[in-house]
Amino acid sequence: MQDDLWKLDYDTVLMVLNYYHDLSTGAQPEHPNDNNPECSKSRIAHGPYENPCMLAAEVARRVRRCGFDGYLVEERYGLNLMARPKQTEQIAAERGLPELDICKRINRVTWYCVGRKAKTETYCQWLRDKKYRRKLVIIR
Repeated sequence: MQDDLWKLDYDTVLMVLNYYHDLSTGAQPEHPNDNNPECSKSRIAHGPYENPCMLAAEVARRVRRCGFDGYLVEERYGLNLMARPKQTEQIAAERGLPELDICKRINRVTWYCVGRKAKTETYCQWLRDKKYRRKLVIIR
């Protein structure tokens, strides 16, 4: 994987959340140059599984800084490898929260995870500064 992958934009964070189980075990998307022996030679002593694992771990670390909202994201996408991902309807029924509220909370956490470096401010401070006001994406 390339270094620019570490600049986490909204779509990248969602991709990592959606494929967390695969990435955390080292799965890598296929590249068109994989069949070329010249391109497959590595100049560094790292396994090809390291970058996907580190990317998944970084997103999970940022999510876990978000308190209850982060826990909802963990439930939704199954960031606990011992649990299966749940649909928002199921989480809403279990928690007694409106489904739209859960979608908003997941959206806020996703935006909190965006950026090259993890935010220095806490999730609560970030919410208080109203930096989370972005477009709402209904996640199903």
